Amino acid sequence: VAVLIDLTKQERAEAGQAALLQCVSAGLAHVVDGRMTLVNPALSLMLGLPENKLLNRPVADLFEAPDTWADIARVMREPGDGQAQVQRHEVVLRGRPGDPRRRCDLLVRHVDAQRPDLGQLLTLNDVSALLEQSDQLRRSIGELEDIIDTEPVGIAQLKYGRIIRVNRAMRRLLGRNDDALQGHELREFFDAEQGDKGQFFSQLQGGSPGEPPGLPRRDLALRARAQLPAGPGASCLLHLSPPEAGDGYWVVVALDLSQHNAAISLASRMQMRFDTFAAIVDDGIAIVDLADDRLCQTNEATRQVLGLHRTPEAGEPSDLLWQSLVPADRARAQTALQQAAGQRSQELIVRRHDDTETRSVKLRFFAAQGLSEVFIQAEDITEILMLEQRRLDDAFAQRETLVREVHHRIKNNLQGIAGLLEQTALDQPELLRPVRI
Repeated sequence: VAVLIDLTKQERAEAGQAALLQCVSAGLAHVVDGRMTLVNPALSLMLGLPENKLLNRPVADLFEAPDTWADIARVMREPGDGQAQVQRHEVVLRGRPGDPRRRCDLLVRHVDAQRPDLGQLLTLNDVSALLEQSDQLRRSIGELEDIIDTEPVGIAQLKYGRIIRVNRAMRRLLGRNDDALQGHELREFFDAEQGDKGQFFSQLQGGSPGEPPGLPRRDLALRARAQLPAGPGASCLLHLSPPEAGDGYWVVVALDLSQHNAAISLASRMQMRFDTFAAIVDDGIAIVDLADDRLCQTNEATRQVLGLHRTPEAGEPSDLLWQSLVPADRARAQTALQQAAGQRSQELIVRRHDDTETRSVKLRFFAAQGLSEVFIQAEDITEILMLEQRRLDDAFAQRETLVREVHHRIKNNLQGIAGLLEQTALDQPELLRPVRI
């Protein structure tokens, strides 16, 4: 009996399989009973070992973690649904010279789900660089989220109007944690105070079902009040900018106006105190912003002390303050003003022309570190200098009188002593000659 079998199709299939194994870029291995019976050149190159050293070798030797294949095999033995069971894993291969670790995406499937004895087919894709970039991206995103979480304004990211994530300031503004916010529409937590709430939140739909047709995409602002679990919260300003891509993702920024209003109120009170103080003092007071070398504020006494024809106004150049000074002192005053920034204080005495006389003015410059504003105090010290000069003249005259009186008394005493010596010389003639000399 002769049996003839046509092996043409089988040979073609084997040739096609061999060609596929040769040209595919992924590493392939056929595993039976935990050992590799077939490998392709890509896997050999990936592991840095020739194919003959990989054949009949335990597949567990490929992985850095010794239990990797045992865990995969245990999952593969679990009952399936009658189809070829496929498992995907992220694994680390053993190192090779010059390349210590290679992270791979591993795909494992049964050759035949009904015949486990036929083994498994392994597909390994080297994704080390891709996974490293992914790790770097995750770290960058994590660092960015940490930075956003420290921002003082509330920030919420939305998808079709529903909250995906919020930062710490937004959680504090709404008085809720992430679990109570994520998945909910942002409109649920705000009541409008000024502006169209419907138009503001409708723009957040971003192409979702039910969005009004032709809805414009533009920056919008809404004055609203946050709703806390126990009642109304702080007044805030919501700002919305359209995203570059129309994918339904939006970012809403919420500014807590209670702190803003408190800061404005404090600034107003400080300004009122300054105005009151500047109106009652006799010294000239001026504030100059060195950023543009212009006046920020002056009081009425500035005109009188510096001898100006009118009170300089805010926004005018700072050199208007020195118009009445003598020419030599104008440059000194302007130089001292420019050098005052960053220093605690600086003093300068200058002279100015009055209608009938020259008066002296003491200028004091104050500036805080890091600020461009300089506080100037101008004091007319003409009378003080005159009183000081008069005091010095009186003291000099008193000194001259005292010296003359002392000289007169010393002269009288010396004359008395000389008379006594002459009387003594009558009894002792040998003393007469020294006394008369």
